[in-house]
Parts: sequence; structure tokens; C-alpha cells
Amino acid sequence: MCRPWTGAKRVAQMATLLWLPVVAADGAEIPCGGLRTLSIPVTAIGLPSRGATVQMADEIVAVGRTIGPDGVVTPASPDYCKVVGTVAPIDPSAPPITFQVNLPAAWNGKALQYGGGGFNGTLVTGVGPALDAPPSVATPLAQGYRSVVAKLGQTAVDRFMRLYVTAGVNHGGSGVSGTTGEPIPQYVDLLGVLDRWVERSEAPRDLVQTSVEADPPFKEIASRPMCSFPRYPRYRGAGDPKAASSFTCETR
Repeated sequence: MCRPWTGAKRVAQMATLLWLPVVAADGAEIPCGGLRTLSIPVTAIGLPSRGATVQMADEIVAVGRTIGPDGVVTPASPDYCKVVGTVAPIDPSAPPITFQVNLPAAWNGKALQYGGGGFNGTLVTGVGPALDAPPSVATPLAQGYRSVVAKLGQTAVDRFMRLYVTAGVNHGGSGVSGTTGEPIPQYVDLLGVLDRWVERSEAPRDLVQTSVEADPPFKEIASRPMCSFPRYPRYRGAGDPKAASSFTCETR
């Protein structure tokens, strides 16, 4: 559930800027350590902001592929420069937008981003394997791709977006309990919630899903909290398991 907001465009523009070769005024490339405290002017970003500042630039030494005692594989990682900074929004009261750029020492001149197949807008660190890539394929960073990660922070994201996850239901919103076989409560007026958020600035919190009888007067037969991610419904240990009041929303 998203409320219209332009912050994502600002992040995208920042990412585009940092994919370009990092050079000094005289055209010489700037070493990793030289990026520390680098200031990026408003004119270089393009979209409305108050400029950006690099706060950390560390050289990360290459490590080989390892397999832990539990069988977990950690892929090899090349030498790269890890750059972290913030973009200052136009609104001084708004939280800064944090970004991270991973710059491989052996850059192939390209940047990597996923798109399509449900991955539109996915940000890639490049340090771990690419999505669905077999173990034999090197990580994007090891292949020389630059990668950008940007995060707004929970406070900033809460200004325009909510994510709700309902356990046990499919893409159509329907599902059955794995223990009782009964339908999982699935009905909730998301359009009304979004309308109140946009028109009245009433930001949504935790919601309640219900299930009703198939025939009029459609009596409610069960309810369950619809918790704002990253929290999930947890049974209190007492009370009617078909009543939302018997659950709390907690972070796992």
C-alpha cells in the first residue's frame, strides 16, 4: 500500500549519479579513501534536494569462497570500495535518505539492477549471489558490476507506504488454516484505508481481517489482526482463536 511520494525518484537519481565514474575536477579518478566526506551539490543530483554527503568510504579486501560447518556457502568477494552517505531532503524536518554504493576495483563499466518477473525496483548489493543464480556463478560484484543500495529508514518509509503480510493466504487473498482446514480471515477494506490516508491524512496502523458467512446477513465468523510489517499476529495463549482480540502484533 503506497501513498504518492517523490522520495523514491530522489533515491533513483542519486543512484544514477553514483553509478558514474568517480573523478576529480581535473579528470583523475578519486581513490576510495578520497571519497570520505565528499559533498555532492544539489545541481549534480538534479531532483529537488539539499545535496548529499559521503560519510564513509572503506576499502574492502577480497575474500575467497568458503563453506561453513553447517554447509552454508559464502561466495567469494572481490576488492571493492564501500561508500555510504546521505541525501538531504528539501524538507529540513524529513529524515535523510541513506545510500550505499559498492564500487568494484575492477569495474566492468556497468551497473546492475533487477527488473521484471516481480523484481521491478529490487536493489542489489552485489555482495551476495544474484537472484536464482546457480552456485557456480560469481556474485555481481565479483563480475565487476557496480551496485547501489538505498534506504530511507522506517520513519521516512512510514510517511508513504505500508506493507501487510497475511500468513497462509495466496496472491488472491484466500487461504485455509493448515491445522483446522477452515478459511483464513481475508476481508479488509483496503480502499477505505487508503482513501482516509490520502484524503484525511489518517495513516493506517494494524488492521483487522474478517471472514463471514456465505449467506445474508453475512455474519462475521472469524477475525484476525492484519499487522503492519515487520510484525506478525501472535496468539496471546488464551481466548477465542477466531477473535482478533486474542492476538497481538509482534516482531518475530
